[in-house]
Amino acid sequence: MTKEELAKRLNGTTFWATVEDLGKKAEDNGLVIAVVNDADNTLYLFGAIEGSVRVYVDETEGPFVYRLGENGLILSECDNEDCPYFKDEIKARNNEETIVDLTVYYSGSGLDEEADVELGYPLWYVEAEADCARWNFIVQSDDKVGVVVCSGVVFDAKKTFNG
Repeated sequence: MTKEELAKRLNGTTFWATVEDLGKKAEDNGLVIAVVNDADNTLYLFGAIEGSVRVYVDETEGPFVYRLGENGLILSECDNEDCPYFKDEIKARNNEETIVDLTVYYSGSGLDEEADVELGYPLWYVEAEADCARWNFIVQSDDKVGVVVCSGVVFDAKKTFNG
């Protein structure tokens, strides 16, 4: 299965369990799914690389950048990523391995959530510094029918990290 085929199967998904189930297919094919779940504001990775990190939304901040190495998310143990120790670690690891930035945007237009929904923007948008296929996770609830909750990505871990 290619990243494009998996993204096509994921596109329009309305149930989180479907994403988790397809994560098993992603793992079997060396692919990574990156998506934000709006229920808990968490960036999830499924497939060949798994992990999660809570995205702390503050109206004055963003986009949010997370670093991904071939062994998983590289997270700062400091209070923020401006920490000199974290910067030194990223620099050292970047010399030894490929590091991919995952950038997470909240409210695609920069307006409030209701305006974004009316304009058709996803509430969450994930970008990756890798060759990706895009897909949309859609919510079906009483107040948000057909709203794109997150525009996520699928990429090939082997090609990304092993050239």
